[in-house]
Amino acid sequence: MIRKSVVLFSVNVAGRVFQYLYRVIMGYFLSLKDFGILSASLPYQSFVLLFTSMSITPTVSRFASEYKVSQKEKMVNVFSLLVVGLVVAGVLYGMTGLFSGFFGPEFAEAQSLLRILALAVPFAVLLCICTGIFLGYQRAGLVAGVLMVYQCVMVGSSYILVQHTGLQGAAQGILVGYVISGGIAFVIALKFSSIGKVLAQEVVRIIRFSLPVLLGVTGLWALLNIDILILARFATSEQVGLYGMASPTARLIFGFSTALSALLIPRVSEMKFKGMDPRKSVRRSLEICTVVTVPIAVVMSAFSKEILYVLFGNYDGYLGLQILSCGMLFYSIFFVGYSALQGMGHPERSMLIGIGSALVNGGVCFMLIPRFGLAGAALSTTLSCGLAMVLALVAVRIAVIPRIQYVVVFVPIFLIEYLAGIPGGRFFTMAVYSAIGLPFIAGYFYLSRKHLQPQSG
Repeated sequence: MIRKSVVLFSVNVAGRVFQYLYRVIMGYFLSLKDFGILSASLPYQSFVLLFTSMSITPTVSRFASEYKVSQKEKMVNVFSLLVVGLVVAGVLYGMTGLFSGFFGPEFAEAQSLLRILALAVPFAVLLCICTGIFLGYQRAGLVAGVLMVYQCVMVGSSYILVQHTGLQGAAQGILVGYVISGGIAFVIALKFSSIGKVLAQEVVRIIRFSLPVLLGVTGLWALLNIDILILARFATSEQVGLYGMASPTARLIFGFSTALSALLIPRVSEMKFKGMDPRKSVRRSLEICTVVTVPIAVVMSAFSKEILYVLFGNYDGYLGLQILSCGMLFYSIFFVGYSALQGMGHPERSMLIGIGSALVNGGVCFMLIPRFGLAGAALSTTLSCGLAMVLALVAVRIAVIPRIQYVVVFVPIFLIEYLAGIPGGRFFTMAVYSAIGLPFIAGYFYLSRKHLQPQSG
């Protein structure tokens, strides 16, 4: 499972690279004001990603892992979740005026972008139903392939469209990416089982399981995005643009957690279905997630200025990235526990944790953002993710003592960064800090290698 997690993590990292490339392209062709409007609109896209990859995909993978054992003819029933996708698309489309009205007056153009992103939902759902089937069969390579198709088409079409239709093209490219990759994934998915029969009982069971998962994902979306929405109400589009650079950069930290959790859900579900105790597997996943994620968070915090400078040519939002690095470490551990609860058949518990933490984040944002601006938004999300992590660990009832003592090897990089600063242009800065950081990362993983070995059970 660790090896397959690394495959999906690599795709997640590549996806982040494409997302950065997308933002860099948009930043090149759009003014900082338009980029701020786009950044305020992209939480709609974030909801689509969370709704599909963290609701549709795990739900489908759970049932696909059961069906593959002896009931392959039932696989067709998972496509009933397209109905849920159409409903969500309608709700999002109808709420575009409410969201754009919540922002400040500078963000009036956001409504048309939100409508385009809402139209992408059914195609995103189709894509993630198919990836859920692939995960149920433990075919991580297929998941990687279709996701890379989406990323390539999305970036390529956005590059072309933004030059012809301006700000609208930034959203149109995302829509095109989902349409093409969803169609390709569907054709591949048809090869995994016969057409079968649509059974009302199975459809009801699948949708009933998916609804609390969807509500929980709504909480996850709010936990990760309510900060920039509230920031857009109190700050200028330029400040929102800076936060739109720091926030997605920090989310790279939980890439391994997302990949690990995608494989954990069907594994835990299958173990439960066979009458086995999944707690040892969940505990091991939490330990590995922590060991792998801590160095990523530490390095990103230490080199926050340099990372933003290399990626965007502007490091003014570095304090937000420093704070969010800690928050996304908390989120990584939380999400493994959140996913384990779903695999154990308790999506209502993960739902309550997600929604509760999001409500706390919203309240804290309204208190801190008017006073501290960008830093207040980052601090609010970090505190809320810390709360979510604690609640998830309590809910799974598993004590975890991760072996992260070797993180001490990273202490010198903070002094090096303080003394060196930004030594030159973007390429030179990237080369210098890669040469500095990679040996420390390699040393950490070498010392931690025995804690990353797969264990039976």
